Amino acid sequence: MGIIITLLLMLSLVLFSFGKTATAQTAPPEEKRPTTISLLTNYYEQDGEHGAVNGGIGSQELESTTQEAHIYIPKHELSGIKVNLGIDHFTSESLRFIDKYKTSASAAQGNVSGDETRYYTSFGYDFGNKKKKTITSLGLGYSQEYDVKSYSANFGWLKDIPKTNLQYQLGLSFVADRWLLIYPGEFRTQIMAAEQEGNSGGNSGGNSGGNSGGGHSGGGTSGGGTSGGGNSGGSSGDKPGAYYGDDILLSGSTGASGYDSTYNQVPAGYASPIPVEGKTVTKDGKTYPVDWRYSVNLSNKLNYVINQKMNGATGLDLTYQSGLLSTPFYRVYFNDGVTNELDKEVRIEKLPRQRWRAALYGRYNYHFHTNIVLRTMARVYADNWGVSGLTASVELPVKLNNAISLIPFYRVAVQQGSKYFAPYAEHLFSPGSFYTSDYDLSSFTSHKAGGAIRLSPFRPIAGIKDEENTGYVFSLASASFRYAYYTRTDGFQAHSFSLELNFNF
Repeated sequence: MGIIITLLLMLSLVLFSFGKTATAQTAPPEEKRPTTISLLTNYYEQDGEHGAVNGGIGSQELESTTQEAHIYIPKHELSGIKVNLGIDHFTSESLRFIDKYKTSASAAQGNVSGDETRYYTSFGYDFGNKKKKTITSLGLGYSQEYDVKSYSANFGWLKDIPKTNLQYQLGLSFVADRWLLIYPGEFRTQIMAAEQEGNSGGNSGGNSGGNSGGGHSGGGTSGGGTSGGGNSGGSSGDKPGAYYGDDILLSGSTGASGYDSTYNQVPAGYASPIPVEGKTVTKDGKTYPVDWRYSVNLSNKLNYVINQKMNGATGLDLTYQSGLLSTPFYRVYFNDGVTNELDKEVRIEKLPRQRWRAALYGRYNYHFHTNIVLRTMARVYADNWGVSGLTASVELPVKLNNAISLIPFYRVAVQQGSKYFAPYAEHLFSPGSFYTSDYDLSSFTSHKAGGAIRLSPFRPIAGIKDEENTGYVFSLASASFRYAYYTRTDGFQAHSFSLELNFNF
């Protein structure tokens, strides 16, 4: 339905733009546009007690520092080059629980760390046409961290319709994420134990499958159920690189729950990796199976001016995802009547390999005064996993003088959780079922509040003037600082501090 709406809107706007006869007139000389550079620094910290790595319990403490640069180089008319660069370094307490038991596998394969760095960049070009009042955008992007590489492409189209005070925006993006399948340490113990035993038939399918399927693929709509535990990966003649079956007890050189003379005690549990036909990647001397996640997002937005004081927008966003939609190192503990965690039934998070999501939103802005604006937004969304929600926000920019503005804001969101979610040790297992204890997919109410202060005078804040002393060769045009506090009813909370500097030259 959303695609049909998009096509109809595009067709009507294209016909409108080509159906008008342009009046011959002399175009005024084009005003020179400056090259702009925006530098953004952000510090973010969070905490909570529902870490998904540990099955929905444990610390969610995380600290992140981000540095970004956004560069826009104008060309003729409305065209221009866009370049974005960024680096994000974070320290996560929960990631240290990936190898919470010291085992032979985690010692041998444990490149997983609580410290990670992500690098990302994108390049785009705007093709502007003043006569048709359109801007067409194309872009490519790339990001990389230890276990994920992402490739993206996007297309955008904007059309101004001055006679009706409308502006239509279309966006289409595609993202492909390649994941290294890094499992919790106790699951890797079983995989390595099976490799050492070297049994034929079942092990030839089980070991390969364990290294290429183990839960990270996160869906399991293909290939029937899932399985785990390197000793029972399939029958004789099963194709390497795939797991078959379901409900396989973890067992290895340490037996069930037991003690290895070299390493600490490891749990018995149950392995439930997902079938993955697979290629592998060698990194830092280790070999990992890989899986992919594909995301397509279609956005439609119609901006309109009601009168001199009021304007608004309506939009529809559609998202489709396929492939690996779960996280390979997220554990799920089951309600099996066992209280000792080392003996509890534990599996790797398993979610469907397809997801559809739709969001409908509206914005309304009212200018009380030349110095005060009320900005509001409401958004509803739903997906095929049972997640739905409503978000509403309000922002009240106040211009104190010609240079300084204060921008307080508040947002509230109510989410209905996924049908696949249950807290720690509350899932009841059934073959072919899906399960997660990630509280991002739970039911909650969240609040976000904060404010920003913006310095944007008519003249640059500072800069280097040209030889004639009539203009600036390089200048700091504006600066802003923003703080936000976020909290959820599940106890999660976060703080965000941002500083943005905008330069012209």
